[in-house]
Amino acid sequence: MLSTAGLLAWWLQTQEEIPVKAGQTAEREPDYTVDRFSVTVMGETGRPIRRLLARELRHYPDDGSNELEEPRLTVFKEGEPPWLVRSNRGHTTEDGDEILLLGPVFIDRAAGKGTRPAHIKTYDLFIQADEEYARTQRPVHITSGPDWASSATGGEVWFGDNLHTKLFGRARHQIDLP
Repeated sequence: MLSTAGLLAWWLQTQEEIPVKAGQTAEREPDYTVDRFSVTVMGETGRPIRRLLARELRHYPDDGSNELEEPRLTVFKEGEPPWLVRSNRGHTTEDGDEILLLGPVFIDRAAGKGTRPAHIKTYDLFIQADEEYARTQRPVHITSGPDWASSATGGEVWFGDNLHTKLFGRARHQIDLP
């Protein structure tokens, strides 16, 4: 036992400290912050396809990622009401194509011509913006008028031209027929 303790003490003394590069700190720190952040992505026709707002954005130079406080994502569809996605916190990749919304996430769409309002509540939602795709492995609850659907194990949604959802595990549905 004494020899093991002695070897451990010798090994710890001979280990070199990992040098910290100039300008680098042990804790991750943003290189800049933006208050009331807003960015709009335009489509080929010049119309907005999505807008991301946040109360505050913090950019991290080590990987180019961003942290968002109170993110709000709006997904526009021509001739339809927009989808509004909100959360308390979020992260984006450097190019902004992947967005992770953390905590409770609320997705809403108002009623439009030929569409009923839709409300989705979930947690920890991953969004691939360019693919118009989102998924979660947390509980999901969807309501549209008197109809509803839920899953305790998550689901996927495609916001594109062929809007559709897929719920994981044992999903429950209630559909009111006229």
